[in-house]
Amino acid sequence: MTVRVSESSVWQQGTPSRIERDLTEFRDVRSPGIDLPMTFSLVTGEDGFLGTPRAAVEAALIEAAKDVSDVVSLSRKNLTGAHPTIVIDNAQIVVNLSGLSSLTFHTQSYPAELVATKLPHDILTAVGLVLGRVGHSSLGAQIACKHLDKSSFVGNPPPPLPCPAAITTSFGFFFSA
Repeated sequence: MTVRVSESSVWQQGTPSRIERDLTEFRDVRSPGIDLPMTFSLVTGEDGFLGTPRAAVEAALIEAAKDVSDVVSLSRKNLTGAHPTIVIDNAQIVVNLSGLSSLTFHTQSYPAELVATKLPHDILTAVGLVLGRVGHSSLGAQIACKHLDKSSFVGNPPPPLPCPAAITTSFGFFFSA
């Protein structure tokens, strides 16, 4: 039997400290007394998103997050190891809570005209959802309550992204079509 290990998974001198950092991050995220604000690394593709420049996408998201700055902060620094991240590229958007929970939007059909107005609120609502999934439902609801109504998840005509069922079950929202 042969076991192949990728180069990035080979045990090196810094591996024990990286594993310790990752485990500390997992414990911190799962802890009822979570440290706030929780910092998410914001990773945006070099080309921006659907024709909107990278700086404009990031600025819109950072501006939208100001009203939940006591719960979530955004950083352009991409830390190593397990930590909360928001990855934005033309194919998908992934909100990942340190590997414990994530939500992925497939964005090939996302309307470019909504990038500046709805996308930041879609992403922040997703942050609320992943927080709810790991047991921080009050924090998740606090974020979702401030951003869900401004997102493309609800409204008429139907939203360009599917409305996750977890919104209705975790946060008790009612949607009318």
